[in-house]
Amino acid sequence: MDEFLSDNYEMPSEEWLTRVFGDVDESGAEVNPWTGTVFSFVINTQVTLVVEFHPFEVVYFLNDVFIGNTGGHFMLSMLSWEEFLRIVKVGGDSAMLFFLLLPFVVGAKAEEEEIRKENQKRLEHMVFNADHHIPVIANYLVNHTIFVEDEPDMFYDDPELGRICKRNHSVRNKQNTVGEILKVNELICMSMEE
Repeated sequence: MDEFLSDNYEMPSEEWLTRVFGDVDESGAEVNPWTGTVFSFVINTQVTLVVEFHPFEVVYFLNDVFIGNTGGHFMLSMLSWEEFLRIVKVGGDSAMLFFLLLPFVVGAKAEEEEIRKENQKRLEHMVFNADHHIPVIANYLVNHTIFVEDEPDMFYDDPELGRICKRNHSVRNKQNTVGEILKVNELICMSMEE
C-alpha cells in the first residue's frame, strides 16, 4: 500500500516524519531521550487509547496497559471485528479511532464485505481520489484484516481468562501471562461500555 500511496500522492517530508516519529542517531538507533509524538484518544470516561510514534514502531496502550505495537516484533492481533466496531461506536464513530485501532482487527472471511464498506465509508472523508483510489485502498486494508490461512474462529472464550486470540502476535494469546490477558480483556470490555 505504501508504494501505491507514494505513486499517487505527495508523501510527508522527512522533517515532518522526524517530528512525528522522533529522530535516529548516526548509527540508525532511536535517539535517547525519545522525541516522537504521543497521541491520546479518549474512548469513554474509563479508557483512553494512547499511541506513541517511534522511528521503527508505533506502540499502543489502553490507559497505561500495553496492548500492542507495529514494527519488527509486532504484536497486533487483538480485536474481533465485532469488538472493534463497538469500541469505535463508543468513541463517537471517529475515523481517527477507526484507523488507529484497525491494525488490531482479525476479521473473518464472512465479514469481508462489511469490513470493505466500513473502510470505504471512512476513507471518503480523507483526501483520496474517491472514484478510483478509495476501493483500492479499502482492499489493501481488508487484506490486512482478513488472513485466509487463519482458523475461522480466531477468538474463543476461555472460562478463566475471557476472550482469547489464537494468533501468536496477540496480547490476548494464551501464551501470555494470566495477569496481562485479564487486564487487557478488562480494558477492552470497559472500552465497549457507553
